Amino acid sequence: MPPSEPRSSNQTWPRQAHNLVFHSDVGTELDPSHVRRAFRAALARAEGVTAAEWIPRELRHSFVSLLSDQGVPLEEISRLVGPRRRSTGSRSGR
Repeated sequence: MPPSEPRSSNQTWPRQAHNLVFHSDVGTELDPSHVRRAFRAALARAEGVTAAEWIPRELRHSFVSLLSDQGVPLEEISRLVGPRRRSTGSRSGR
């Protein structure tokens, strides 16, 4: 039986071994939908947070702002956060 299919309707999905630090509930690589789902679930449990006002990108903005406020050089921040999209390269003329 393929590892991506449940054994029966009342059993849990088998874990897959991919040596990932962050993985889905079944042990596979995360994709954006996994992250959005987990983020919404965390917001639903957080007191005093309006979930509709937050998206995962907000974490990126907050991270960059906190680093910048602490005086971390822009080049280091860029290295830490990487491009927003894999196809995005350096567009600055420095």
